[in-house]
Amino acid sequence: WRAPIDNDMYVLADWRKAHLDRLTERVDDFRWERLGADAVRLAWSSRIAPPVYDWGFRCETTYTITSSGLIIMDVKGDPIGTPPAMLPKIGLQMQVAGDMEHVRWYGRGPGESYPDSLEAGRFGEYRSTVDGLFTPYIYPQENGNRSDVRWISLADGAGLGLLAIGEPDLNFSASRYTDQDVESAAHASDLVPRSFITLNLDYRQNGLGSNSCGPAQSPEHSIKPEPFSFRILLKAYAAEDTDPVRLSRRMRSEAELYK
Repeated sequence: WRAPIDNDMYVLADWRKAHLDRLTERVDDFRWERLGADAVRLAWSSRIAPPVYDWGFRCETTYTITSSGLIIMDVKGDPIGTPPAMLPKIGLQMQVAGDMEHVRWYGRGPGESYPDSLEAGRFGEYRSTVDGLFTPYIYPQENGNRSDVRWISLADGAGLGLLAIGEPDLNFSASRYTDQDVESAAHASDLVPRSFITLNLDYRQNGLGSNSCGPAQSPEHSIKPEPFSFRILLKAYAAEDTDPVRLSRRMRSEAELYK
């Protein structure tokens, strides 16, 4: 789910009728195993679906955790039943401490970008704050996504942080507001910052389209309910190891051992 944008309004009724905003996860199976002396692998099968309909996604999620602190997340999904013809996005969401407000990334920037609105975003390494990532639309809605990102780090004032890497890339956004906060606000002034940061690490974001006054998302920029598979690497780092380029190379090299 994402906080609906103006151009989503033509499909919003269908999304709500299908309860895309109320998806839940049911874990059907859980396994774990040691991988030698230096890693453990956790895996579970689940069904992500609305609570009352017979469509959804069969998912397989694997966390490989190494003794160095690297977390390799592999996620696969297959549609079942008859999902909606278009999805808002596919990805992962987490909450991190509110003082991890310093953001660095390599990808498109410096402003927000989406699949059908990214050519103005130049590739490079950028820095911002979580507040600086936010786009204050008069009517609050999904905002702040960065596309084609190779790595992204969030850190506190002491230099303690979290580095996320896409394999090969990802979309990310970070905000002091939840999706529900943004969706329920009538004006930007209604938004009240949370004590934590919502971090989205997305495999794909649906396009923006222009259906509030023009055509919908073009087929190549809309997310269809098709099988998906993606990998994201995570690692916490200390103040003495704040070079994300060097750290990301080490993480990718180590992750190669567990493919």
